[in-house]
Amino acid sequence: MLISYAIRDSEGNLIDGENYHMLLPPASNMKIPSTYYSYKVLGKDKILRTHFRIDGEVLQIYGDPLFIFSKSEFEKLLSRNIDKLKFVNYHNHMISDEKYHPDWMVGDMRYCYGAPIEPFTLDENCLGGSHKGEESMESLLENEFNLSRISSDSSENSSNNYNIITREIKLKDVISHILNISCNFSAELLMRYAAWHDNRQRDWIGAAGNVGNFLIKLGLDPLEFEVRDGSGLSRTNLFSTFELSNLMWKIYRGDLEFVSYFPEPGKGTLLNRLEEIVDYEVHAKTGTIRYISSLTGVSLRKGITFSMIAYGKETTEERQEVLDRLLKKILTRN
Repeated sequence: MLISYAIRDSEGNLIDGENYHMLLPPASNMKIPSTYYSYKVLGKDKILRTHFRIDGEVLQIYGDPLFIFSKSEFEKLLSRNIDKLKFVNYHNHMISDEKYHPDWMVGDMRYCYGAPIEPFTLDENCLGGSHKGEESMESLLENEFNLSRISSDSSENSSNNYNIITREIKLKDVISHILNISCNFSAELLMRYAAWHDNRQRDWIGAAGNVGNFLIKLGLDPLEFEVRDGSGLSRTNLFSTFELSNLMWKIYRGDLEFVSYFPEPGKGTLLNRLEEIVDYEVHAKTGTIRYISSLTGVSLRKGITFSMIAYGKETTEERQEVLDRLLKKILTRN
């Protein structure tokens, strides 16, 4: 098993590490730069508002994308009108029609989701549902409720007797969900939505380029990372733990509130992990794809930031155990 790690003190100085300039896939640790980019572009107090206009048999959806939106919430939100609906019309041109990232591997589909990346759909990655892998190539919203998509603006034939329902969600809640549950769908949608707001980039390449430029402006070395997507599913994402720990230190020193969105021991993706060092006030993002496990975060009590990546054919549990033991050893030493 290959271990790469970097440890920084409260001033950002490297105090320990090994193989830290090696470029490795960071897995879901890629959600740290992509969500932080979105946080800075959109603003921490951003409220995302999605509008549902019900006009007879037609449902028109517009406004901000839908995040953390399940089938049960849709049923509750539109309960009075849902039995009448037959058609759905999406008013949105914020992202391209490329619904699946070309670099995602079939072998990693169990870490993925069935829903394509569209502004308005059900998020079944973290909220449950039967659509996994490549089983569903169309919007889950349409499939689950038997709606036919129409492209024309049906408001031209409006009866002027329509009803509009608005759904709101805080950006900070979306980011907390992404980091705590490691939601791939929301991570990809958020990165592309932020890129559109930033400079009207609409596809994965443009959005990933925005994140990379953002990191360079923060002072990270462009030779030590490669951004391909927002979730970490692509194996062509690359990062050194040297620069991941550097990014974590910059977040810790500049945006401490953002650190609070990370999982803590015993919670989120750290459930049943790191509970022996809970007193060290650890906030960390996990990551897992085949042969890769990662862990990047901060100990508020010790004032250190860290990034670790384990690469090997061992089981996920074995790789995670090695990283957890290493972090415990670092935090508990004098």
